[in-house]
Amino acid sequence: MTDVESLRDDEPRLNAMGVPFPRTAWALVRNGVIAKIVHTYDHEHHPFGDIAQGEAEPEHGPVALTGEHVLRVDSSIAAVGDLVDAKGNTTPAEGRARPLIPGEAAYRGPTSAQIQPAEHEGGGAPEAADPERQDPDLPAGE
Repeated sequence: MTDVESLRDDEPRLNAMGVPFPRTAWALVRNGVIAKIVHTYDHEHHPFGDIAQGEAEPEHGPVALTGEHVLRVDSSIAAVGDLVDAKGNTTPAEGRARPLIPGEAAYRGPTSAQIQPAEHEGGGAPEAADPERQDPDLPAGE
């Protein structure tokens, strides 16, 4: 069995101009939360071995929000502790103490308290705009 804590990123390899070759980021997801991210030059096989329920390849399609799974991190910046939704999208936890529930999208957080309309200085709803009323700073007729 693979010891997850001992896994490390592959050392950067540079081309002749000193530019690093691209690596693939692999995320180990435990119960809907990213537990570890490792960057490797192997773009086909994840480094977590048999840890992720015997998977040889990362998941494609729906992702279970329980158990251990491996995701290839594509076109997003993921970090340890980020939450994962059922489609494999990630989002910062932002103080949430629980993983996302099935059907809850990563790009939409829980709603906060209902937004109340601002009260007018006189207390109550603001006055409706009067189209006949002119701005006192403008010359007459404009």
